[in-house]
Amino acid sequence: MKLTTLLCVAAGLAVTGCNPAIRSARKQASVDFGCEKGALEVLRRSHDTYVVSGCGRRGVYQCPQAPGVTSRFCVNLALMARTRGEREFRCDFEQVGVEEISPFVFRVEGCGHEALYHCEASDGRPRCLAERSEASAGDAPPPPPSP
Repeated sequence: MKLTTLLCVAAGLAVTGCNPAIRSARKQASVDFGCEKGALEVLRRSHDTYVVSGCGRRGVYQCPQAPGVTSRFCVNLALMARTRGEREFRCDFEQVGVEEISPFVFRVEGCGHEALYHCEASDGRPRCLAERSEASAGDAPPPPPSP
């Protein structure tokens, strides 16, 4: 057994760094945020979902543990929603804001448009489905989603 595994077992798995999903969420957030792993705080929200914050950023990561998911990976659901809004609103990434309004539901705003997306990856297939989208008064509606 590796020394880190023995230490985790000895600590009763109470140390968050011993959880492979937490390590994966931290590692992916480090890449997504351009931030050192040590500067990130990871809070478990549900059995496979984590909120990661640090370096002025925040993300909601889902690390699926479903049948057929053979390798550990984590997906930033907030980033998925923001990227979809950027594409659908035809807006620069920096002009798009995202806010989680309830678990897995994100409000995305930018360039006079707003949409609600339900984003998840629980079965290992990350996706954001539109719940509602609308343009601000006087604007044309956003273009239809591309396949």
